[in-house]
Amino acid sequence: MAANWLSSDLRCFLVLADELHFGRAAERMSVAQPVLSRRIRRLETTIGAVLFDRTSRMVALTEAGLILRDQGGRSLEQLDAAILAAGRRDPVGTAPLRVGFLSAAQALMPLVLDRWRTALDCPVQIVRAASGQQLEMLRTSRIDIGFLRPPAAVGSLAFTTIRREGIACVMPIGHPLASRQSLRLADLAGLRWVRHGTVLGTSFQQRMEMRLKREGIAMEYGVEADDTPSVTMLVAAGYGVALLPDAVLTLTPPGTVCRPIPEIRPFVRLAIARRRDDANPRIQKAIRIAAQAIQDAAVGGKGQPPARPSTALDQGRP
Repeated sequence: MAANWLSSDLRCFLVLADELHFGRAAERMSVAQPVLSRRIRRLETTIGAVLFDRTSRMVALTEAGLILRDQGGRSLEQLDAAILAAGRRDPVGTAPLRVGFLSAAQALMPLVLDRWRTALDCPVQIVRAASGQQLEMLRTSRIDIGFLRPPAAVGSLAFTTIRREGIACVMPIGHPLASRQSLRLADLAGLRWVRHGTVLGTSFQQRMEMRLKREGIAMEYGVEADDTPSVTMLVAAGYGVALLPDAVLTLTPPGTVCRPIPEIRPFVRLAIARRRDDANPRIQKAIRIAAQAIQDAAVGGKGQPPARPSTALDQGRP
């Protein structure tokens, strides 16, 4: 486990070493800037050296940072090359299909895995990871497809939308608004919020802030968390309330309630991502089967109707 986060922190360091700007580096990594800062500090603590000189006007590599950039970059390139080479050694039919999924897709995975079990002639390996982590894993060929929240900039990846979700407010069970069956936007004024700091936060949170700003409502944040389970735990502990896509509401902990906000139309996408330059027919087949399984379940009343996958999304355009 330690090796996983160390590799992730090292990748963050290399992007920041290339950009020398926290804002641009965070955008490239699809994480919020405070999350990137924490990862850099954690890496510096692990190594026992300061890697960047930071001022209000500039970011520069220290001597230790220059050494890590040169040697750490080569190490990651060798690791990525080894992973690719190992994958190519296996026959196409026996190499596992490597799949990432985020918590919001957890309820869908049994449906998809059941279809894959009978339709695919290969083993399947799954790993739960946040959207930002999956994007990096796709770009470095550590997974083949990912069930995630697509970012604004698609880059080298293509996305097939499988569902659009509405918005709900998660709050402690004793909150004054908990007695209502649904909320109006005006009810959200003056509340204290828990901020989501991952890729969901960088796009979803900004859109929520803009939507509420049009209503004259400012979101005042108390604390921030890196993932949805942590957000909901902070809500349960009384640190504030949170706006989340309704697909994750079944994952909320005891002591919380969820109230829909009908005035906000569904806009949060859940998508299957792949590398655009990956022509492996097995991956294309797996995505088609997964999208069909989710659509069949929705028609059967077991879930929300997903948006029909579009050609533009399959080509990687937002």
